[in-house]
Amino acid sequence: MDFNPAKVNVSIFIKRIEQLSHQHGESALLKVLPMCLKGNSIEWYAGLSERVTNKMNRSLEHWYEQLRDQYLIAALDALDAAEKLKFSFDQEGVLDLRTYVTKKVNLLEEAEIYDEDQIVRQVWRDLDPAITATVTIKTHGNRLDDFMRKLYQHEFAAKRWHDQLRQQKKSGDIRQPFAIVQDN
Repeated sequence: MDFNPAKVNVSIFIKRIEQLSHQHGESALLKVLPMCLKGNSIEWYAGLSERVTNKMNRSLEHWYEQLRDQYLIAALDALDAAEKLKFSFDQEGVLDLRTYVTKKVNLLEEAEIYDEDQIVRQVWRDLDPAITATVTIKTHGNRLDDFMRKLYQHEFAAKRWHDQLRQQKKSGDIRQPFAIVQDN
């Protein structure tokens, strides 16, 4: 379990610490957390006062507080970042579907949006059209786990449809490659 703020969202890191503390206990984690720091978080930790690091050595809550103060972006900034984050099969080498969903959900939660239905709508709205055509959502009452399961089940078919459409556009053939089956 490493924390490099350039690669890992601080909320995910904190969530992982909480999970591990339930399994191994707070004292075990307090001993290893400084060794989990990577990238610029090493310099950040080394630059903290002795008083602060002593508090952090005694309590995970102090770790959470310090990590959030340093790395958690403001709610409005998180919302802006979430609104800019889009998923396209054309950019899949840069951002795969699972990473997009994880990042989008985390940014929305950092923006203090916790309603599952609202999160599902935000994630779905910024998906590649090939996926939104194959994965529909309800008008209300969407559950994030159900949506993600359906999304990942249809990923391959949506990707295949996207690729076939792109190939047809290149060749000038604009017929629909195959029928879309919607699973409600």
